[in-house]
Amino acid sequence: MSLVSENIKFFRKQLGFTQEQLALRIGIKRSLLGAYEEGRAEPGLETLTTMSRLFGASVDLLISESLS
Repeated sequence: MSLVSENIKFFRKQLGFTQEQLALRIGIKRSLLGAYEEGRAEPGLETLTTMSRLFGASVDLLISESLS
């Protein structure tokens, strides 16, 4: 699992969202969010930017530091 995948899952749980709820908020399919969290896919810059706004964290933080 990558830092990005760990951090996405960490923030989702901190916000109390299910994968479905977070996916709807950021405009992607739940299955794609699951792939991000499992490290099978990496989000693009646009998705990272959307997530960072929702999480109240910088893109840099999402991709470079372990938050869990």
